Amino acid sequence: MRGHDVFVGREGGDTVLKIDGRVAGRFSIEYRVRESAARAIQMLRERGISISMVTGDRGDRAEAVASYLGIGDVHHSAGPEEKERIVKEMQQSGEYVAFVGDGVNDAVAVSVSDVGIVIGGRDRSMAELGDIVIMNGDLRGGIVEIFDIAESTLRKVRQNLAWAIVYNSILVPVAAGALVPLLGLGVYGYLPMFSALAMGMSSTSVVLNTLRLRSRIAHPPRPPLYKASPAH
Repeated sequence: MRGHDVFVGREGGDTVLKIDGRVAGRFSIEYRVRESAARAIQMLRERGISISMVTGDRGDRAEAVASYLGIGDVHHSAGPEEKERIVKEMQQSGEYVAFVGDGVNDAVAVSVSDVGIVIGGRDRSMAELGDIVIMNGDLRGGIVEIFDIAESTLRKVRQNLAWAIVYNSILVPVAAGALVPLLGLGVYGYLPMFSALAMGMSSTSVVLNTLRLRSRIAHPPRPPLYKASPAH
């Protein structure tokens, strides 16, 4: 403005517009916490997962969000190098680290973490760095579901391994001739056919057990596309 001294800057946490030393406007912009964040953090804690907040925001804003979400371990004013250092320190202490990021400043931390999770996936470079990309931004239906899938998958792997050990512990002695004393040498004429049948049964049982994984993964309810209007 011609002939006037105009100042725009931060004062007391707000953005202030001053004209000739007098406040003409005050703006306060705050982050909106995702509705699914608090519930997602609670569900992760129930699984014994420790939660830390690493952000580039100022201390007061970071502490306010962390307090709202119930997060005790907060690292604020962290740039890309600081985020990388924090992740590596956790790894050196023996922790497996899953880092959740949604911006370029998180790229390094996502790439060095044990599991890099990218929210949104709109940035192609970020999506390529992440091990997992959550497209819809739903933390509860995304991050929590990742751990559900991982736990269910490991459970199936253990079940299939146990089945394979028991199955082979029984059939390997048969292939070595355990039935000869009972059935005579003539049993060897049938062993190739039994072996093929046993191998098919083993593979089929493992595949069928693995397919059950789809029905055991809990999918959170999705919000409706349209909200119905009440009838008049």
